[in-house]
Amino acid sequence: MSFGLESADNRVLKSMRKHTTVEQIEKTLKMVYDSGIALEGAFIFGDIEETRETAHNTLRWWKEHLEYRINLNLITVYPGSYLYQYACAEGIISDKIQFLKDGCPQVNVSKLTDDDISEIVGEILEAPRTMTKSIDSVVLVKADYSSGRIDFRGTCNNCAQNNEWISVKLFTTNFISCNACGQKFNVPMPQSIMETIDVNIHKILSKYGKVGMWAVNYNTSYLFKHCDALKDINIFLIDISSIKRKMKLNGRTIHDPEIIHSEMIPVIIIAIPAFFMQISAQINAEYHSVSSIIDICELINPDYVTQ
Repeated sequence: MSFGLESADNRVLKSMRKHTTVEQIEKTLKMVYDSGIALEGAFIFGDIEETRETAHNTLRWWKEHLEYRINLNLITVYPGSYLYQYACAEGIISDKIQFLKDGCPQVNVSKLTDDDISEIVGEILEAPRTMTKSIDSVVLVKADYSSGRIDFRGTCNNCAQNNEWISVKLFTTNFISCNACGQKFNVPMPQSIMETIDVNIHKILSKYGKVGMWAVNYNTSYLFKHCDALKDINIFLIDISSIKRKMKLNGRTIHDPEIIHSEMIPVIIIAIPAFFMQISAQINAEYHSVSSIIDICELINPDYVTQ
């Protein structure tokens, strides 16, 4: 069962016209969880009434209920929605056509300051990897380099059951579950896969000199912490979200895509495969200095050759 929870603060839920309360959320999730039915859900930060206090209330609730494995995201202002109308009326979105061309980037319609946003986005990116349970004794069984999927074994650290997961897609926000107790986990990144990605990024840097890494999420954050090649100053982190660009990722600046023009970046690695087609179409249309666009899943192949 999937739940669009959105917030753990009643003021924000009222602003969103959810017609639900935190108390109802708690009762419902516990009922479903205790029944043994697998569940998922999401919180989104950045509503009009979002403040530092309301955001921290939601994060606090999330940390106190890690067993539910609720996704954490920033709100997106989609054309046609009330938030979109508000953003246009307030001048937050000044050019509707460019907003569409840019892929509807996340913008700040809330009461959060830049400093607040920087702190909260940092927590959102770090929390899924640092605050939740992980799988013990991960062993890579097989990797499908063409699709970016892996088979692997591991031990649930909740019930100690040995599991094998088949054809799991890397670099997504999906979860996997223990076959015995239903405990949810992030998809792990086996050490051998990390080492291969590191080697291949070094190859790309050696050939092209400058590389753009497009898309910031918790997978990107994890890569930047554990991949030596990404510490190179000629790696440029890119995201269309003006909200995410208000923070630094492991001390690194997150750039507007226009950095591709100013730095004449010849190759872009797209770190969010689910949006590869949309992002690559935007790059091809607007950034003619780019000669190569790479799906990050390609880089798990030990025999990867730069084109």
